[in-house]
Amino acid sequence: MKEKEVKLTPRQEWLYKYLKRNWLINSNQYLEQITIVNALAFDIKEGIYKHDDRYVYNTNPKCHDHCTAIWNDVRAINYSYKKDKIICVKDLTYKIASNKAEALEFAEKIKADALKKLDRHWRIIDKINRDGQGKTVSNDNVAIDEKSKARDYYETYMRKDLEKIIDKSNEDFEDVETIEE
Repeated sequence: MKEKEVKLTPRQEWLYKYLKRNWLINSNQYLEQITIVNALAFDIKEGIYKHDDRYVYNTNPKCHDHCTAIWNDVRAINYSYKKDKIICVKDLTYKIASNKAEALEFAEKIKADALKKLDRHWRIIDKINRDGQGKTVSNDNVAIDEKSKARDYYETYMRKDLEKIIDKSNEDFEDVETIEE
């Protein structure tokens, strides 16, 4: 099987070298994004790094990932077979793996994240496939009979042409209080 190679940018090359250099100083230290952003800015200022594709750090406290470019660069480096080292990520901090156990721990986290996404995928597929199928109990696990307000089939999608359903769904909001601003 032919390996699909990812060509790294100069900034990605810089990040790889920077993380290797940091590992030599302290092999247990994970670097925060702000540290990496500042290090690249320093290397640009000092003429060590001759390109101007710097990282931008988002200072908004509501932002989870303050520099998505670092995450994307790390992913590209880890995809590349031209770079032997593995960059481990833990809570948006980064370091070169020191041993097989550390690399496997990172790989297992990636797998766990992928399985969560796969679970979401299959739940959506299940909902798609049950559209229009009959059901005998409501979403509250109450048997559906003639007096029941529940539909006796699954309806996965909103449909504008079904006035009966719209009227019935409006009944759900009759006892909801409106909040005045």
